[in-house]
Order: sequence, then structure tokens, then C-alpha cells
Amino acid sequence: MSKQVSPPHHGDGSPLDGLFALREAQAALAAATLCYALHMAADNRVHAAKLLGISRASLYRKLKQIVNQEVFDD
Repeated sequence: MSKQVSPPHHGDGSPLDGLFALREAQAALAAATLCYALHMAADNRVHAAKLLGISRASLYRKLKQIVNQEVFDD
């Protein structure tokens, strides 16, 4: 017999709440990674993009997404 595993519940009890919590955690990790790359590159965005292995345009797009999502909002 296989045991069924229930998805984690978070918030209002919906099974999808755990999925949203995962997305928030992934967004926070991505934001922290971008901030760290910018720190290591002394705020040089071209160098930070190279450190991350992405284009400068991708870095700008991801930074804009972070600002719009307000990942670090308290």
C-alpha cells in the first residue's frame, strides 16, 4: 500500500497555499541572489550579470520584477 501525502496547508487552509508559499520563497531567494551578485560586482550591473550567467537585459528585467513584487516588503 502506498501512503498518500497531503499537500501542506497554509493560510486559509487551501491545498494550494503551500504552493504560493514556495513561490514567495523562490522569489525571495532570487532577490537575495541578485543583491549578492550586485554587491560582489560593486554595483556594476554588467559585471553582476556576467557573474550570474545572464544578459544585462535579463538582469534589468529581474530587478524590475523584484521592485514590482516588493519581495523584501515587511
